[in-house]
Amino acid sequence: VATVLRRRVADGGVEQGADRGTARGPRGGRRETAEEGSAGRGGVEESGEEEAGGHGGRIGEERDPITVLRFSTRPKQPASTQALLVRSHRSTIAAEMSKSGKRAHLSRVLDSQVHSIQETFQMLEHPAGSSLDKVDWSEVTKLGDEVSKQATMAGMLWSGEAPDAKALEENMGAHCNIIHGFVLLCHGSTVGAGPTLHASIHASAKQVVDCSLALLREAVSYEPHDHEKRFTISQLAGTVWEACAALKKTPTTNCTAVGRAITQVAVSVKDVLREMGELKCAASDDLGDGVSNKAVESTSDEEGDLTEADIGDDLSAEEMTIAQLIISVVSDTLTVIKELIRFITGLLKSSNLKISSKESTDSLEKILSYCREMGQEVNELGACVYPPQEISQMKSSANKMQRLVDKMHVEVKSLEGSPDSVYGTFKQLEGSLGNLQHGLGGDLTTEMGRLAVHLIVKIISAESQP
Repeated sequence: VATVLRRRVADGGVEQGADRGTARGPRGGRRETAEEGSAGRGGVEESGEEEAGGHGGRIGEERDPITVLRFSTRPKQPASTQALLVRSHRSTIAAEMSKSGKRAHLSRVLDSQVHSIQETFQMLEHPAGSSLDKVDWSEVTKLGDEVSKQATMAGMLWSGEAPDAKALEENMGAHCNIIHGFVLLCHGSTVGAGPTLHASIHASAKQVVDCSLALLREAVSYEPHDHEKRFTISQLAGTVWEACAALKKTPTTNCTAVGRAITQVAVSVKDVLREMGELKCAASDDLGDGVSNKAVESTSDEEGDLTEADIGDDLSAEEMTIAQLIISVVSDTLTVIKELIRFITGLLKSSNLKISSKESTDSLEKILSYCREMGQEVNELGACVYPPQEISQMKSSANKMQRLVDKMHVEVKSLEGSPDSVYGTFKQLEGSLGNLQHGLGGDLTTEMGRLAVHLIVKIISAESQP
């Protein structure tokens, strides 16, 4: 076929375009212009309708016959198939752009909601004014249950295929609206709250809000084929459930909040006492007063009796004597703190006491502050007991603890109730502190000054009685 085509071109009979300057001969021959100096190559006239060889090109463009044949024999796709392919490609691009746009839209909506929630949460930085109506904590826990339900719904959206963006937006809007109401109710529950109760409410509310926002942020950053996100969403939903469940354990009164805070001090003091119980002198038989067993007895309910392998012999006999005096002080301090917890807990059952009054709240907060200071001094004594023993620091801590006992006595007296058992533990601790000061070689002037202050405090307390 190629040979036949070449012969036909060589013999003439193929028209050149008018723009190439050719003239037709009488029998299909042709006359070339001066601009076309080649005699052995025939021109091919190509129109815009692809008449020369079946392949479109510019008018007058020369084509090799084999090329013309190749293009003329190539199969063509139907126009309908081409249109479908183009339409499918455009649809895929549009779908991807749509998903990206939806994610961006959800992120913008969530950012706006988060900003609004954070502004509302700033109200919780301070307790609500006393002129407002106090919100009962049960209302807060009820709304916390609704927050938990919204977290469950978010988890259900991810239980199957990737959720629809509209469903995510609806869940996010409902969740954020409930969080707004939750924060407002938490703020209303802080009416009359002291610093300790307010801190507890603030911490509980913050945990719920932070866990909820973390869940929403993860949910809106969805990917259609991200299977690992389902597991992450379930975990985050679980943290929201735990935070909402913890609301039921949040203290609701100043007495409860202060009592729990003092309990933390008691735990710290008990740890110091347990560590000091591990101290022992090699010549322990020389100490016949039986005081060395106080630390072990005070912690035996949890730790059990110590074995010989657990006990060291780093202290000399003189150092061990001082250590036993400090152990007595720490043990009596723990007894005082435990009795204060029982006393404060009993205040909740007192019908005559206006426990929510500002005066009572201030006294409770002062007692907590004194207990914390007492715990710090116990830590100092526990550190000083190891060789080389710091006698000056021991004296300083003992004096501070004595002043703290006097201050506690005043605040307990200002609260109604039955503080006789508390006073008994105060007296016992004062005796242990006196023995320690005497063992450390305290001078008479300091001791007399302390007794004078203690006497004045007791006189003032007696005069305040009706």
